[in-house]
Order: sequence, then structure tokens, then C-alpha cells
Amino acid sequence: ARRHRAAREDHAASLKKDGRALIVFIGEAVQYFMPEAQVDKFTGLEDDPRLPKEGKKIDKAIYEAIEFGRKELGITIAPPPPPPPDAPAVAESDGAPSPT
Repeated sequence: ARRHRAAREDHAASLKKDGRALIVFIGEAVQYFMPEAQVDKFTGLEDDPRLPKEGKKIDKAIYEAIEFGRKELGITIAPPPPPPPDAPAVAESDGAPSPT
């Protein structure tokens, strides 16, 4: 997700007064008004506790979004090694929520 600045000063003042931030998720055109307390700065560092944990089955799009965010911040991290050949395949997501 990205934090956006309101284009109009009156909108920016209203967001500040309400304690909200204007957020747009990568790959979406919809704007969200999130409470500032729920918005944290993306560091992109490998030890960031909000990044997916190694071994967790996650749609590859999240990794693309993380890489995009890192590029925006100018952070270069060597990609993780590919999974071993005997690792189980992870199915592509159809966008539906995972039952796990």
C-alpha cells in the first residue's frame, strides 16, 4: 500500500483532523481512509516483522508488491534462493481468501 497526499488542502485538513491517512493499495485504484494508528511505515528490511514468514504459503503477488515497495525506497536485497526441487508446488491464487 502507499500513503497518498490529498490533492486539495481542505481534504488534507479533514484527514488530519479525523486522524486518518489516504491509502492506495498497489494494483488497486480505490482510495481508503485508514486510521493513522493502523498505518506503519514500510521499511522493506528483511527483519521487518510484518513481512511474510519464510515457508508460509503466500500468493506470489505479495512478493512482487514487497519488491516494488523496496525499489521505491531504493532498498536492494538479494532475492531468496529458489525452493529445493523436491518442495511442494504452491498453487496460484484465484483471489479467494485462503481457508488457512
